[in-house]
Amino acid sequence: MNKLIVFVAVSVAMFEIASAIQCYSCLRGEECESELKKWEKKSCSTGDVPVAPNYQYGCLKLNYKDKISQKAMVQRKCFLTEIKDGKPSFKCPSTDGEPTDCSVCLTDLCNSAPSVSFSFVALSGVLLALLAPKLL
Repeated sequence: MNKLIVFVAVSVAMFEIASAIQCYSCLRGEECESELKKWEKKSCSTGDVPVAPNYQYGCLKLNYKDKISQKAMVQRKCFLTEIKDGKPSFKCPSTDGEPTDCSVCLTDLCNSAPSVSFSFVALSGVLLALLAPKLL
């Protein structure tokens, strides 16, 4: 019975390792920012080519300023990244323009998030609203 449990656990673990991550793919254009229905779902894999140790596929979301049009653009795709201390370690690709923000995540379809802009004023307002009742 114990051998069966070990066999099942190892089989599940190997399946999890062998399965490829899925990412949204949208390589060019303004629709890559918000029109989810136009994005393709791609399975990231190397086929029969092994991935180097400490590397794995993740999902990239790249915001950049286009070289030609100077417009803000977004790319979403599979991206081979080095893993250091359990986290992706990467340099933002700059082939299509100047990167303004990029992120790599390691779970299925995780590159769907819209751009998030940070506002110090908005954060200050939220903190003040939370702290004001306690101070008064």
